[in-house]
Amino acid sequence: MDDKVKKIEQIDCVDCGFSFDATLHMCPKCEQADEIHLHALSAVTSRFSSEKGSNELKIDIGKDWPLDTNQICLDFIENIEGKFTSKMRFHSYLSKDISIDSVPYKLSKYLEGKLSFKDLVRFFLENLKDNAVKAGTHLVTGGNIVFMHYKSHEEDDEGKFFAVMVSEKSGFDFDPETQVPRSRDHINLDRLKQAARIDLTLFDEVYPEESHYLQFIQGTSKSEFFKLSFGCDIGNVDNAESIKQIRRAVTDFGKAQKLGPNFTKKASEAVETIILSAAKSKTAISLKSVINAVETTIPEKSKGKGLFEDFLKSEKYRINPYVQPSTQMAEDGNWVNIETKESSFKGKIQKDKVKQVGHGDVYNVEFDTANQKLIIKLTDPKIIEELTRLTKENE
Repeated sequence: MDDKVKKIEQIDCVDCGFSFDATLHMCPKCEQADEIHLHALSAVTSRFSSEKGSNELKIDIGKDWPLDTNQICLDFIENIEGKFTSKMRFHSYLSKDISIDSVPYKLSKYLEGKLSFKDLVRFFLENLKDNAVKAGTHLVTGGNIVFMHYKSHEEDDEGKFFAVMVSEKSGFDFDPETQVPRSRDHINLDRLKQAARIDLTLFDEVYPEESHYLQFIQGTSKSEFFKLSFGCDIGNVDNAESIKQIRRAVTDFGKAQKLGPNFTKKASEAVETIILSAAKSKTAISLKSVINAVETTIPEKSKGKGLFEDFLKSEKYRINPYVQPSTQMAEDGNWVNIETKESSFKGKIQKDKVKQVGHGDVYNVEFDTANQKLIIKLTDPKIIEELTRLTKENE
């Protein structure tokens, strides 16, 4: 094999763990899995209501959806699967908790067959009710929450459990008596309020170890109460903040360990490659994969080797264990935002285009480190003429 042939970057799919070519836009194993027929095991709609001016919420659970003959279930599953594939997701997991009122305890009992689907739904509804009252009942009043458990025909597949908060005004037509959708033509998830999905198979396999079996989509309403109700630690930060913290941690670590600019450049490039690949494939990256990428750029004999993970913990950076970057977040890593005092100038500069004054040829963007001045070479005649005029007027 030619040593000059560049090794293709690999990325681990956060949904199934399969390692695949980062140039692909979607995990091939997941694409193949999408072709496996899915079917609903249980489905029900619930509704919250309250008297005008009252904080007291009433829970109303409808009748079970018909499963075998109702195409609505299949359409709903297809829509949900599509949303959790295409939308930005917030990834989380459940902390170890053996108390009988905890989310992991209830899920475990459900998987053991010791808790019915309706009882599991009632448990989550009570959580939603309590947290919604604390946050403001308007967040759920008049809303419908669809709960469903569905799976493939694979014997070892426990399936997935989801809760989707919707409104009749946003494309749903529920029967007022049974709360079962009356028409498949009215399934429209473009305006969903909140959505949570739990991969029961993965939860059963790895809990209480950390993994990405708990996922959320934030829609048109505030999400904290929804995440909290499904056992998510609300201390977690969003994807954008996690990405910022990762980038800052790499730079800070290089300074703290005195590894020099060459390390910072290589480590940043390694991290940005992971972020860009995940953004393209619409998957999440684990914090562990970021740590491994940074560690590969630390020289073997360096005193900083093997210390990046401990550095993250000691400095208390706010980074989620799993982060799903958007294309914009990935693109932001290539630029430096510039803003002068009193906001007299705002702009951004591509990182790899900045050179130090006096180092080789003259570049379009140079930075005078001694005087802390940025020098930009202009080529547009109209801009040059305008700035020349303004310079004379302001003398």
